[in-house]
Amino acid sequence: MRLKKLKPDGIIYINDFLLNSDERNIKRYNKYKQKHKNYGEFELPEGAIVCHSNKAWVKKSLQIFKELEFKEIDYITMNGNKSNGYYYIEKSGRIALRITGDCLYFAASR
Repeated sequence: MRLKKLKPDGIIYINDFLLNSDERNIKRYNKYKQKHKNYGEFELPEGAIVCHSNKAWVKKSLQIFKELEFKEIDYITMNGNKSNGYYYIEKSGRIALRITGDCLYFAASR
């Protein structure tokens, strides 16, 4: 486990993938939902485990930050497919991040 502290009033930039509503993605979200216990998490043929997040969950999870900008954008994935995504720019309060494996946990105060 690593613990990282962000500088008070620092700027945080996050970008990631959002859920998609096309048939190909819905099929794989449903295929792996039981295995990974999370709708939107799936496996690629290369062995990578990927997660597309629900926009409402993203916004709720990051509400402890002062939002400067949230913009939905289209990405082209490593396999050449179009995917929904976002970037989020925020201002931090006093924040500590704990990174464990592939998961990121944070605690903050304004």
